[in-house]
Amino acid sequence: MSLSERVAELLRTPGEQKEVSRTMRAAELSLSDSSVPDGSTLSFDAVLDSLGDSIAVSGTVTYEWVGSCRRCLGPVGGTETAEVREVYSQLGDEDTFPLEGDDIDLEPLIREAVLLDLPVAPLCSDECRGPVPELYPAEPATDPDPDAEPLRDPRWAALDDLDLS
Repeated sequence: MSLSERVAELLRTPGEQKEVSRTMRAAELSLSDSSVPDGSTLSFDAVLDSLGDSIAVSGTVTYEWVGSCRRCLGPVGGTETAEVREVYSQLGDEDTFPLEGDDIDLEPLIREAVLLDLPVAPLCSDECRGPVPELYPAEPATDPDPDAEPLRDPRWAALDDLDLS
């Protein structure tokens, strides 16, 4: 599905602006442990500015996302708003989006903005202590037994067999 916007009149009048509001359905937008559910709505609101032979696009993309907490692996998600500031140019520069003819395709811009904004390692909360906080407390007990053997993380057990002498 292509979200093209007609910009012929805008290109003929440098300095002119055009407001654009569009929605599209998400498909295959995922990164690491975060994704935008397929079929959910992406809302795009922007202003197109004519620069003569190119078009500057400034706006936002609002979307819903889901994922897994990086500490406890529980579900996490929310609504995010990604900022968009890009240029469509006829010059074929690799730093701009292509401007071919009288239309610009907004879909690649929207998809890229969402993928760059998705959380790479989301947390369910800043206080999340992980899957088993009672085994590995973040803070030591207030009155520990001085004779008790401290709890050891079993993931380090293989190092006990190393002879470093």
